Order: sequence, then structure tokens, then C-alpha cells
Amino acid sequence: MSLSLPVSRFLLVLLVAPLAACGGGDSTCAPTANFAPGVDHGPAVALPAPTAMSITWASTTSVVGSVEFGPTAAYGSTVADASPGREHALRLTGLTAASTWHYRLLHAGVPAGGDHVFRTPVADRTSAPFRFAVVGDGGTGCAEEFTVLARVAAMTPDFVLHTGDVAYDAGTAQEVRNAFLIPFAPLCESVPVFVTWGNHDVGTSGGRPLADAVVLPTNDEEGTEYYASFDWGNLHAITLDSNRAYGPGSPQRLWLERDLASPAALLATWTIVFFHHPAYSSSSHGSTAAVDAELVPVFDAHGVDLVFNGHDHDYERTHPMAAGAPTSTTGGPAYVDPLGTIYVVTGGGGKELYPAGTSAFTAFSVSAFHALEVDVAGASLTVTAIRDDGVTLDSFSITKTP
Repeated sequence: MSLSLPVSRFLLVLLVAPLAACGGGDSTCAPTANFAPGVDHGPAVALPAPTAMSITWASTTSVVGSVEFGPTAAYGSTVADASPGREHALRLTGLTAASTWHYRLLHAGVPAGGDHVFRTPVADRTSAPFRFAVVGDGGTGCAEEFTVLARVAAMTPDFVLHTGDVAYDAGTAQEVRNAFLIPFAPLCESVPVFVTWGNHDVGTSGGRPLADAVVLPTNDEEGTEYYASFDWGNLHAITLDSNRAYGPGSPQRLWLERDLASPAALLATWTIVFFHHPAYSSSSHGSTAAVDAELVPVFDAHGVDLVFNGHDHDYERTHPMAAGAPTSTTGGPAYVDPLGTIYVVTGGGGKELYPAGTSAFTAFSVSAFHALEVDVAGASLTVTAIRDDGVTLDSFSITKTP
């Protein structure tokens, strides 16, 4: 689903796994949906901006959809579709930054479900603190994925990044429903979730079912959602699609180099990139030579701070890296002005785990179901890897000095 618009800490929900026909983390499952009557899936918040937010959902029949919204559950404002349909994407405007808003869906003027709440981003370029979560390789719809997502919800993130393999085994429409739309529903109704495409997600029509299920920022090279960027406060975030060409002269590469040289990136305190296939990994799939050869030099040239990947089902953090090698193997986990990019594999979202390994670039690795909590406060950033039972596996920080 595409809605071409640009783009605090909030949320505490309990994700209960109403699972049917479920197996372990090596399986895919068919969880029971719990959407409101008349709603096929959703709602989800999308394309966040300090003064705007989009609400998206699908109805079971063709109706004129509308959204009531306001600073309280009394609402006070309404925006509506121009004509009947099943896919709905409505933009709420006139909001204020870093504030809480209530909303409710209506079908033909009749409420479809109850009250939902979201929080707008902090103002552009502000150094106000915020938090986001990162998770990957969980797309099974099984109990392990629900447990990790409950841990994500407990982090109360402002937004969530997904490093791919959202829907095993081939990214079909039914798999996207079972592995993403149902398990992520309690998060998506209040928190923007930004996904990237893993190798399993593109097995059906090049990833079209997942693209149809989400509303994400679009790039200006091809007008697609497969690679794009967005800003949150003093953070510039870039998502890439490592399943499509990213070598010199490719549309994605041309866009990436232009985006990293844009004012949005240059004025940001922090620049992060997330995509599926890791440049550096010591687990089953290992390092991706093409990413190391083609993308790492771009990250080096533009001073990217952090890269998050999935693909290998474990957790691994590198030392600061430049030109394919550690710039230092000391100084962590509290880094001050590190001379290089730190790469993190986070693929413990619910699919069966792979053994962790170590290499010359490895600072820490472990095989565990987990998600990442990332706290940004001005010129300091802290990443904490938290196991699904709440135990901290690893934590590191980066501080930038004037």
C-alpha cells in the first residue's frame, strides 16, 4: 500500500498470542485474528510527522471510511474517504509535536472498534530524547514471535524497525497476514512500524503482498517503498532493499548516495541504515561479500553511525568498522567518537535460532530470541539487546563530542 507523503516514548500493551495450528520457532503458524467487526486488518499508524499522522486499515466490505480524532477520546475532528472502498488511508493534520492523540475508525458513520492512541514525533532536529526498537526474522506467526513482540511492547518505543523476513516462507498474502498483520496489530495501531524486505519476503511477486499491507515513505528514484528514508528528531534513518541491485549506477545506489548527501542527513546528529543481508556476520549465513564490497564504502564515505541487519538468527555486534576492518578492538562498549560504523545483526525475532560465532570483527555475539531497545538523547545513543524473557544480553553506547 503506497501513500506518498514524507515522514517521546509511548505504548504499553499486552500482546497475547491467540495461536492456532502452532508449532515451534522452526514452523509457521496461523494465529487467530482479533480485529474489530467489519475490519479485515488494522488500524495502523503510518508516515509520522510532528504535525501529522496517517491511519490505514482494510474493511471487509466496500464502505466510506472515516477517522474521528482529537487530543482526548471526545475527538472533535473527522477526516473521511472521498468514495467507498476496502483499502483506507487517511491523513490526520493539524496535530502538535510530541503529543498524544486519540482516534476511532468509522464505517459509513458507524464506529468500527474502540478508541486508539498514538503519539506524534518530537519536532524536527530537536535533541529531545526518544526511543525506538529493532527486531528481525520473526515472521512465523508462532508463539516465539508473539513473545518477542511482547518484549518490544514493554520497551514503549516511539517507532519500530524490522530488519526483514517479515513473513516466512515466501511472503504470500496469507503469510503476511499470519506473520505480520495479526502479530503486529497491537503495536501498529499506536506505533509506526518500518519494515524492510528479507529474502523470504520477496518470494511472491517480488514482495508485493508485504508492500500492499504497509504504508511506508517512498523514494524519489523509482517512487517505491522498497528503499527510502525518514527523520525523527535528530535522527536520519535509511532503509534499503538488499534483494535488489545496489551497485554503482543502479537506481537504489544513486538514490542512496544522493540521500546521504542531502540536508536531512547532513544536519542530523545520527544516521542509521537498516536492511536484511549483513555485511558482517559470524553465524550460519555469514558475511555478505557484495554488501561489504558495494555498500560499506558508501557508509564509510558518509559517516554512517549504525547499520542494523537480520538474515542470521542471532545477535552480533561488531567493533567500529572502516574499510572492511575494525578501527579498534578496545574502547567499548561505551564508545566516544568511534572511528567507524558499528554493525549489528538482530535476527532473533522468532524463527529458529542459528548458532552464534565470532570473527576478528566481533565485539559480542549470542544466540537468543531478542529485540533491540535504542535510546537517543541528543549526542548520546544507547543500544540494548534484550532477551525475550527481559534479560539484558548486551548494551553499548555511542557519545559524540563537539
